[in-house]
Amino acid sequence: MEPRPLKEYTRGQRRRLVARAVLSVVVSWVGLIGAYYLIPFDDYSAAGAVLRLVIGMAILISVLVWLLLRILNSDLPGLRAVEALAVILILLTVVFAATYLSVVHESPHSFNQTLTHNSALYFTITVLCTVGFGDIVPVTDLARMMVSVQMIVDLVFVAAVVRVFFTAVKVGQARRDQR
Repeated sequence: MEPRPLKEYTRGQRRRLVARAVLSVVVSWVGLIGAYYLIPFDDYSAAGAVLRLVIGMAILISVLVWLLLRILNSDLPGLRAVEALAVILILLTVVFAATYLSVVHESPHSFNQTLTHNSALYFTITVLCTVGFGDIVPVTDLARMMVSVQMIVDLVFVAAVVRVFFTAVKVGQARRDQR
């Protein structure tokens, strides 16, 4: 089958392709959130929290590169880019929520309230969305530094990753059209 833009597929083919992409995102989200809830947070050192963040960021960058290559080599780069953004978004959220749980286990009073898996995830999402309701606030230097790192990474995510993915879509479409 010759590569072609999504709009050139039949309605049924488009629905199947989009359904597969949605299913891929749902499986990724369920897997990542499930792993987040199953990860033990028994390393009670500040170094453990920092190490968890560094490992999480390394995983995030590796997945980002893999998804970028997937977009570039896809017959449907636009669909793959949307899928990739959804996966990177939840991975970014889970990495920081896990980091906040590690910080809290190291120092239970790092935030103005005790964080559970749910509240750490909620807090991470409020920071990511720049809403910051103020109901959960970092109070120690380590917690403030981790939240500051998240804010910077979030800005880079919005400014750079989205642009890189959409540039990859253009390159991927040009490659597809040359085949």
